[in-house]
Amino acid sequence: MLFKAPDGITHFVEMNTFDPSAIKYRYGHIEVDATTGVNNNVNDGNADPASNFKPDGTITLVIGNDKVGNPAAGQSLVAVKGEVRVLVGATAGLLALVDDTGAGSYSIVGNDFCAPKPAAPTGLIAANTSRGVVTLNWKDKSDNEQSFLIERSTSVDSGYVQIASVNAGVTSYADSTVVKKVIYYYRVRAANGNFKSLYSNVASVNVKK
Repeated sequence: MLFKAPDGITHFVEMNTFDPSAIKYRYGHIEVDATTGVNNNVNDGNADPASNFKPDGTITLVIGNDKVGNPAAGQSLVAVKGEVRVLVGATAGLLALVDDTGAGSYSIVGNDFCAPKPAAPTGLIAANTSRGVVTLNWKDKSDNEQSFLIERSTSVDSGYVQIASVNAGVTSYADSTVVKKVIYYYRVRAANGNFKSLYSNVASVNVKK
């Protein structure tokens, strides 16, 4: 797979099966020979060990963004195409193109789909700590959340509405919008991009002051 990243360089990622007993998953870039004008593949390194090939034909190449030009969400990859090449005879480096998807252009929407869902927070407790304030505390059980979402209801079973969010690693929140003599129910979950964890336990509090 070849593509031109936002850094202006044409990068490639590949599965190399010239030696079936030692399949290689690699990445690199294209350099043009100043004398001949020929495009040369320059191998820059091996892909992550999680890269693999499945019997159904699916090829997975795991390579950090920093290895292939640091593409980021909102940017574009251009001249994206897949190629299948075979070795000509026994001549090392001499390849023949046997299949080509043609070039395309794609907008990068991000890598949220690759991120594991964060773990749900636990041990949520709620206390009426001062006049018109309920303080929430919970335990952070995730190592990849971007925020925590706090929801509140006046019914234990339904009607929850998000009232706030706090940054990753924060494990407390003070709700100063409560009304005296009302029982509130709270729950919290971790979020990472489009992915959200399961909810924490529900904590309730009867506002008495």
